[in-house]
Formats: sequence, C-alpha cells, structure tokens
Amino acid sequence: MPDAPIDIETREPQGVSRWRVFAVLGPAVLTLAIPLVATKAHTSEGVSRSPCLTELILPMLFLLLAAAAVIVSRRIFREETLDIVWCRWSRSELVGTALLIVAVPTVYVLANLLVHDLGLATRHDRLFYADGLGLPFFLGVTILGVLAIPFVEEVFWRGCVQAMLTHAVGPLGAWIAQAALFAGIHLRPLGGFLSLFVSGLMAGLWRWRRRTLLPVILAHVAVNGFLYAGRWPGWLEIRQIRTTHDYNADLIAFSRPRSYDPNDDARYDYERAFELCEAIPGNLDGTVKRRCAEWTTEQRQAIRQWVGVNAEAIEHLEWGARKPYYCPAYHLDNPHSLSSREAAAVRNLTLALHARIGLRAWDSQEEEMVRDIMTLWQFGTHFGGGKPLMYQLTGVAIRERAAVTTRTVLASHSFLRSTLDMLYERFQASRNAGDLLAEFGSERLLCLDHVQRIFTDDGDGHGHIAEAALRVWPGLTAQQEEAFRTLERQETTRQAETFFQHIQVAAYKSPWERHHEPNDVARLQDLIEGNALLAVIAVAYVKSIDIPWLARTELEAVMTILAALRYEADHGQVAESLEELVAAGYLERIPQDPCSLGSLVYRRTEGGFLFYSCGFDFHDDGGTPSTWGRGEQGGDQVFWPVQSTP
Repeated sequence: MPDAPIDIETREPQGVSRWRVFAVLGPAVLTLAIPLVATKAHTSEGVSRSPCLTELILPMLFLLLAAAAVIVSRRIFREETLDIVWCRWSRSELVGTALLIVAVPTVYVLANLLVHDLGLATRHDRLFYADGLGLPFFLGVTILGVLAIPFVEEVFWRGCVQAMLTHAVGPLGAWIAQAALFAGIHLRPLGGFLSLFVSGLMAGLWRWRRRTLLPVILAHVAVNGFLYAGRWPGWLEIRQIRTTHDYNADLIAFSRPRSYDPNDDARYDYERAFELCEAIPGNLDGTVKRRCAEWTTEQRQAIRQWVGVNAEAIEHLEWGARKPYYCPAYHLDNPHSLSSREAAAVRNLTLALHARIGLRAWDSQEEEMVRDIMTLWQFGTHFGGGKPLMYQLTGVAIRERAAVTTRTVLASHSFLRSTLDMLYERFQASRNAGDLLAEFGSERLLCLDHVQRIFTDDGDGHGHIAEAALRVWPGLTAQQEEAFRTLERQETTRQAETFFQHIQVAAYKSPWERHHEPNDVARLQDLIEGNALLAVIAVAYVKSIDIPWLARTELEAVMTILAALRYEADHGQVAESLEELVAAGYLERIPQDPCSLGSLVYRRTEGGFLFYSCGFDFHDDGGTPSTWGRGEQGGDQVFWPVQSTP
C-alpha cells in the first residue's frame, strides 16, 4: 500500500453529466431536510415537546433516508464514480487517523469558543423533561447519536455527496459545497453553522486527499462522543424531574364555565374565522385606522374590497360572538399566548370589523353598524375571564378598539335617537354581564406547572432547578444563573402562591388606590426580589395589572357620551353635569375615574362638552390631550371631543 496521499477523484469519469448529478443530489438533500424541519417544529424555545419523536424517531428517519439516497445514487451512477474506500492499512493512514481523531474534536471546540467570543448564536442542546423516560431511552439516544449518525452521515456527505459534486464542480468546489450543505441542513444559527462548516471542511479534506471514510467516521464518533458524554450528567439529573400533576387539565377546567357545553363554545366559529381571514394590504394598514370621512374615494373603495374579501370570516366571527363563551385550544408548548397565526388573524379581523363599522356609519346603515360594534365588543369580552393573561390583554385591546371606534363614529356622524338608545342599552348589558379586571388564576396554574417541570423532586416536595433546565432562559446573566441554582422547590412554590394571592388583590384595586397605597406594590416587589424565578416571570404581571382598567374605563366613557348625546337630542342643549344626566335618567350611575379619587371629569363647554380621565400621572391637567397622562408634561385621557383617530 502506498503511504502518499491518493487523489483519483480529480479525474472525471466519462458519461457523468453535471446536470444529472444535480438532478439526483438536489432531491436527496431536500428529502433529508424533512425530518430536521419536523424536529425543529416540535421544539419550542429549546424544549422538545415530544422526546421520543425528536430524539429517536425523526433521527432514525433521517438515517434511513440518507442510506436510501446512497443506495439509489450508487445504482444510478457507475460504482467507480462513488467508489467508497473504508481504510488503507498503512502506517501513514493509521498515524493520520489518530491525528484526525484528535484534531477534529479540538478544532470543533475551538470553533465553538470562537463563535461564542464573537457573540454569534449557536444552538443549545434540546431540553426534554424526563418524566416517564428511563435509561433505555437515554442509551438508545446515545447509541444513535454516537455510532449510527456519524456512520451514515459520513457515508452520505463525504462518501456520496462529495464524490458526486466532484464530478460536477471539481474537487475544490465539492470540498466547500459539501461542508456548506452539511452545516446548512442542520438549521443552526450563524455560530452553529460555522462550527459545523469547519468540521465538514476537515472531514472533506481528508476525503479529498486520502479518499478513505473510516478515519472521518471515527473522528465524527469522537466529536459526538464528547458532546453526548457532556449531556449525560444533565440527563440523569432531569430524570429526577417528575410531572406529578396535570396543571394543563386544571387550566382548561379553570377557564371554562362549570356547565360547559361545546355547542355554546365560540371556539369552532372563531377558528374558522381565523382560517378564512385575509390580511390587510400593507398600503391600507395606516389608512384604515383613520376616520372613514378622511378616506379618499380610492381608499374607501380599496377598504370596501378588503372588507368584502373577509365577509365570510366576519360572518363566522359574528356567529361566535353570539355564543356565551369562548374556550380556546391552548398550545401545550406555550399556553400563555396565542400562536402567531392566531394573533395575526385576531388583529386583521378586529381591523376589518372596525373598517366595516366606519363604512356602515358612512352609508347610514345604523342598525348594521350597531350590530358590528357589539360583535367587536363581545369578541374582545370572550378573551377575558379566567384565561391566561395574554388572552385577557388581547381582549382588552379588542374592547378598546370597539370603544374608540364607537366614539369616532359618534363624533363624525349624526345618528337617529333610537340608534343612540340601542347602543347605550347594548353597552349597559355588556357592563352588567361581568367584570373586566385581570384574573391571575390561570397564570398561577401555569407558574406551578413550570416549577414542577424545571425542579427536581426528591419525594417530599424539596428539590432544585436542574442544570439543563436553565437553558429555558438563554438570556440569563451569570448572576441570575447563580441565583437560580440557589432556589429550593418547596420555598419557590410557597412564594409563588403568595405572589399570586397578593397580585390578585392588587388587580382589583384601581390605579389611584395602588398609587396612594404603595404597600401592595411594595409587597409584590419584595416577593419578586426574593425569588430569582419570580424576578424573571412576574415583572410583566405587575406591569399589566393597570391595563384591564383601560377597557373598563373606555366602556364607562362610551356610555356617558351616549347619555350626553341622548340628553342633548331631547333637550336641545348639553347637560350641565354628570349628576344631571343621572337625575334625568340618561345615565345609570356616575362613572368613577380609576386615576383619581373622584369621577371622570365632565365639563360643559361653549361648543359642547369636555370629558376625560386624569390619566396615570394622577393629576387633572384641565383636559390637555395625552395618552392616559403619559405625555412628557403629563396630560389627560380625553374621550370627548375625539381628538384624532388612533
């Protein structure tokens, strides 16, 4: 056996067409991407939703597809074209193999350190909770990753792909291309791509110059063996994580009415509306939010056309809004929020109804306009109640849009007295149907479920956060990670329960009460600062407790404006005060301002009336327009007159 490197792949065999190579290679690589894409789809934020699927079934499917691609390629091309030489038993080969087995893992580690220092994203190892998984599962994953994957991947990428590309683009191009394809198909960020690319270059260089495959297989085994050896301590630790309680079932039960009937659930109508919804064209996104009277003829026609396209989706939305409740199908990987598709559909349907309300006001279709307003309001109401907080906040945004749209059309058009009565009665019925404040019962269940899925369990309620579980929060600082490691399961559960008790009490208090009784917020802040887990997940809860008050106040504002307009229509002049509206029977009660100690501010002016809330600066600025008092100079949330279309 010769000791010098052998290079016979630079000779292109006769009859090998470049396009024939691409015709075989392209479908083979694309087919291999299917199980990798499926693996990514079943992994959310680094956590596998189905360990057996992502760690065993899909990798085995990948190996079978790769092996099939090699067999088919060898049948299509002459055997000498894909000549596979396993090893040459010579001194230089054995020495080179030993060096390669050391060099490839070393370079791989150095490449990872370099991309880490450059701040480039790699891919964290997938985390999967070990509940119900025994040692056979981990042994199977290890054998698959350390032995089977290196063998099949090297035969495919270096033994088949590189050889085929050599006849199409030459040895140099094949060397670079196979490494790029090998790294790219793994669907890693830039940092992970570079690490795999470097490894592919080293293995490909050996294949180019030496042609043998066994050395690169052994080098690949060494890299994967190094990686899997590092995973075993974490795997053994997360085997101590036990999901002993089905909080997802509790969440579904908590967010459903006791007498739940699928026939009364708007879910199926809404899901159909989401499917049928067509996104608003980009050039109309800003236009549709302005008053209908401000639209040009061309813009109005384009908006009519878009609303018409969504007619069937809106019809399903109307059917759902007539039902008493909405119980969504929560996503197990992230039950906190809507999927991106659902969120986009909710936004587009909200805008479509908003636009149709404006068009019907323009066309003097008053009964239809009232129906659309109440459909939009009820759509938002369906997202409230005991659902996760992100659903509730979505409902707040929808109800705010319904209220603002109502104020806008009232300011832009004159309506029959009967239409004003109808709107007032419908809004009054909605207000009497239930409260609009934040509920944290679902968030409590989700938090407790999170605790049981990241903490080990020693059998009596104690335990610590598994090291691998820290990857759920990839953005943690070193100080935060250290704080997480000191957490104890039982104490964290107790502190979480206490936190949710206090935040529910705080959510029922108005912003004014919390501002002038700071003990509630201080108590919540102490709980957050006393537990690293709460410090990560609970800050957003505290920031959100004021938001539902906005929709509640918008409802009171719309009803008061309707009362004032009805009074003016009957008496030919504006009422002197809120008390006069109540005394005359146009308003059921004086609306309280959540941002002050008194009522919302109502003042008769020369041209009508001024109506506003003091806003979150908690100061009466005389009706200076601002977004809930959050301007640089404070200001007030002015409901009437309508300043501009949001």
